[in-house]
Amino acid sequence: MNRSANILGAIGESYYLLQSNTNLKEAIPYILYFLGSSSEVDRIYIFKNHFGENGEALFSYKFEWCAEGVEPQIDAEFLQNAPWSMYPETVNKLSKNQVINELVKDTADPDFYEAMTEQGILSYLFVPIFSGDYFWGFIGFDNCKSEELFSTEQASALHAFASTLGNTFLVRKQQKKILKSQKHYRFLVNNINDVVFKYDLKGNLHFLNSTWERTTGFNIEESIGKSFFDFVEAPCSEALEKKMDHIVSKKITKFEKELQLKTSKKGPIWVKMEGILMLDRKGSAAGVFGTLIDIDKEKKGLEALIESDKRNQAIINTVKDALYTFDAFTGKCIFLSDNIVLLGFEKSQYINDKDFRKKAIHPHDRAMLEKADSKLLKTGSLDLIYRIINNQGELKWVQEKSWMEKDAHGNNLRIHGRFTDVTELKTKELKLQKSEERFRTITENIPFPLIICSVENGNIFYLNKDFRDILGFTRSDSIIDLNLDEIFVLQHQKVPLSEYFLHYGDVKNLEVKLEFKGNKTELWYSLSSQRIPFMGEEAMVVVLFDINDRKKAEESAFSLNELLKAVNETQISFFLQEDFISPLETLLDKMLHLTDSKFGFIGEVLYDRHNQPYLKSHTLTNIAWSEETQQFYKQNYSTGLEFRNLNTLFGESLRTGQIVIANKAYADPRAGGTPNGHPRLDRYLGIPVYKGEEFVGLMGLANKSQDYLMSDVEFLEPLVSSYANLIQAIRINRKKKESDKMRKQADEMYRLLSENTGDIIALHDPEMVFQYVSPSIEKVLGYTPPELIGKTPAEAFNVIDVKNQIDSQTKVVLPHKHKTNGSLVFLEVLLKPLKDEDGKTFSILATSRDVTERELGVKELKKAILRERELNQLKSRFISMTSHEFRTPLSTILSSTDLLLMMSQKDNGIISKVQLDEHLNRIINQIKRLNNVINDVLILEKNEHEKITYVLQPMYIIGFISSLIADFNDQKDPSKAIKLYFPEKEKLIYSDPVWLTHVFRNIIENALKYSLPESKAPELTLEYLAKSFEITVKDYGMGIPKEDQKYIFNSFFRSRNVSNIKGTGLGLNIVNEFVKKLGGKIKFKSELGKGSEFIVKLPYKS
Repeated sequence: MNRSANILGAIGESYYLLQSNTNLKEAIPYILYFLGSSSEVDRIYIFKNHFGENGEALFSYKFEWCAEGVEPQIDAEFLQNAPWSMYPETVNKLSKNQVINELVKDTADPDFYEAMTEQGILSYLFVPIFSGDYFWGFIGFDNCKSEELFSTEQASALHAFASTLGNTFLVRKQQKKILKSQKHYRFLVNNINDVVFKYDLKGNLHFLNSTWERTTGFNIEESIGKSFFDFVEAPCSEALEKKMDHIVSKKITKFEKELQLKTSKKGPIWVKMEGILMLDRKGSAAGVFGTLIDIDKEKKGLEALIESDKRNQAIINTVKDALYTFDAFTGKCIFLSDNIVLLGFEKSQYINDKDFRKKAIHPHDRAMLEKADSKLLKTGSLDLIYRIINNQGELKWVQEKSWMEKDAHGNNLRIHGRFTDVTELKTKELKLQKSEERFRTITENIPFPLIICSVENGNIFYLNKDFRDILGFTRSDSIIDLNLDEIFVLQHQKVPLSEYFLHYGDVKNLEVKLEFKGNKTELWYSLSSQRIPFMGEEAMVVVLFDINDRKKAEESAFSLNELLKAVNETQISFFLQEDFISPLETLLDKMLHLTDSKFGFIGEVLYDRHNQPYLKSHTLTNIAWSEETQQFYKQNYSTGLEFRNLNTLFGESLRTGQIVIANKAYADPRAGGTPNGHPRLDRYLGIPVYKGEEFVGLMGLANKSQDYLMSDVEFLEPLVSSYANLIQAIRINRKKKESDKMRKQADEMYRLLSENTGDIIALHDPEMVFQYVSPSIEKVLGYTPPELIGKTPAEAFNVIDVKNQIDSQTKVVLPHKHKTNGSLVFLEVLLKPLKDEDGKTFSILATSRDVTERELGVKELKKAILRERELNQLKSRFISMTSHEFRTPLSTILSSTDLLLMMSQKDNGIISKVQLDEHLNRIINQIKRLNNVINDVLILEKNEHEKITYVLQPMYIIGFISSLIADFNDQKDPSKAIKLYFPEKEKLIYSDPVWLTHVFRNIIENALKYSLPESKAPELTLEYLAKSFEITVKDYGMGIPKEDQKYIFNSFFRSRNVSNIKGTGLGLNIVNEFVKKLGGKIKFKSELGKGSEFIVKLPYKS
């Protein structure tokens, strides 16, 4: 397809998008894509016309599409809010709905040419967009790679589409207006601001709209039926009633009345009542329908306006300025106020002579006035102070202010202004000027810096010559926008200097550092300040005293202290750490920091078999410049890198043993160059390290920000000496390691012996760290010897540390855990210290034997003895309980049986029913008691063998407890009835009702059983928690002795103070078991003689 066909196809697609898409902002980017792709241009865009704040015609970039590789222009600032006045020829054609299809090079407008070439455009097509008759904007097509123009047919097709696009804008805009108008109408209907009312002839209200409530604050429903006159303030209410009589009698259909309406919260408001008299079918008056319009603001505004007019009139009557109006064309005085006499002139002098204004001025100021008048004709305003000589020959200073009134065509019409006598002010100003000149003479010549600044924000008003010289200012340099905080920095303070002044007021001897752009030298000053009045506001005069010498001395002392600290830390770290690399890394970091160097090295000087020196690094800065050098650095850093090339700057030190300083290292003939990729070497300092006469090491530093000097070498002397001592210590350490190696070889024979025994043989250092352990440990404990070397038994096996218990020979039994199967292994360990000729322990020999079977047998024996003791106690308690709990009921049954037998053997053999019932009930109760005891024992037995199960059922907890307590309270005196405290609402729970009954019946029976006759009745409290509920049963009875409380939940246990009260000692044991199985907890607190409190906490669903 050719280009024209493509464009027509894209226009078709664009028409479809315009019709089918409700959101034009979303559719237009796709339209630009279709049109740009089809027309084969580099960029396509849409500009929209609009007006600036001053009414100027502008246009802005709104949409854009760019071909691949073409730079977008939508963010260019010069294409936003661009004035059409810059391109008059372009806007003239487009506003006439003409298409522009041209080459950029052919344009005659230089501004347009510059704008287009800046965007790289060679040819362009501008198609205007008209929305109705309004020139809305235009579509632009840019070619940045060729000067190809559009054909007439192509341009016409695109022009037709632009017309459709403009009409679409118009239609969419009109649709928005229609929708907005409809919404506005509905809003007015639904939100009318006037009160609509209707009342009958008696004044009783029958209808009110919602505005009534918003306006008065009175509820509509409560207001309906009440008299409207009751809501009107007196005397307006009386006047309205009288007027209503007149309206009804005269049948006046429409009327108006201003009233004061009552409100519920604020005071009365003014409303305008517009009423219509309603007539019934017979034509008689039936009531009033109307509106109440809120005119409260208008009323109060009118009153305020009247008051304002009075004040303005008073100001006009008292102003001393002479007001005037001159004809702008002729210069004739049209109006002049009478106050001109206050300046010493007659009003007629200005009215009769149009040039009198210029004649009255001082001769020396006439040229200045003429210049100001010329400016007035151009700019439309004048503000000038000058001198005049009045009719009495007096010299006066006058301030003249005026503005130009223009006609509808912008032509000058009239000049309005005023003359103000400023003689007194100007006199004071001249005096102040002389005072300031004296002030500047003093401050400019004092020999120390001085500043005057604002107290409020720190802005600087004045700098004297001494301070301007420090900052590099000339006298003519402006200090506008210069602030204290841009110049000074407070040390150890979180606030800037200006805020420090605000907080602390006047200060003395405050140390500050000067930091100003362009001034690279660091300067310190001691600052003192005092508040003074200056130029009509409160200011601060600040005096500075140079303390640079003192600060340099302090910094030197600090650097020296840091140096000594580095020496001390390095030596301490070396002796505390077995690895000497870490302290030496710290040492190198300190050296780099103290000298401001970028990288460096420290190393030991060694000699090869040819007695040639070479350097082996102890530590150095990582300056690897490639993957290969990085890998080499990682592999060799810890063991030390060797440097043998003597044709280098550090090689110069190795060969000569002398200090090497090269401040142009890159050009130094001794350097010998650096590898390709190595960081540039600007400055170098090499310091040989001597221990006595022996050359033992070398320190190298590079790329300090300033030149290296001998003073740097002298400053680092303590570090150099310290490093010499460290190298000597390192060499001693090497010899010690060689000695230790020989010692280990001697121990090898001992290991051969120990590895062939079944017991574990181990050697420890004095701190009990494993140095050697026989392989038999793997068979006994599952650990291999390498796993244990370097650890103590306490660390490896989590056993107690016995190093402080070792005397001449110590035997201990320690439990260990087998590594693989987790079984417990008991080892009997014999520890024997090995001492040197001085009696100092150098090693500890440990032999360990597996005594697990023996120890476990002893442990089982102890458990059996303990179980036997517990069973004997349980048997004793059980026998005691059964002897008591069975003997008493059986005795009662036996006595009742004997009595019944005796009665039956009497002469008549007749037993009364009362006697029979009494003894039978006694027998039945005792049988029940025996049955309960047996049941409790059976429950314990079942629970022991996990044969007891529970069944969850839904139940209401308050109802359940209430039913349970009712059984007890029915049998009690009301004064002794259990008191219940429940929440307001019932709650559904899921639990076993049988188990719950057993739990709470037992606790409640105990509370009643162990309460004293004279004590208060027990209390039961139910409380709901987030995931559970809690029931507390509190009694005021005997209480539980403290020494018995820990056994209270044991089987068959009874407290010693209740032996005279019947009981089995099983109840609380069963309660505890049931509560735990239901997922709950039970706890108690008790005090002897005061009572007990049991708290049961259970989940809502067990």
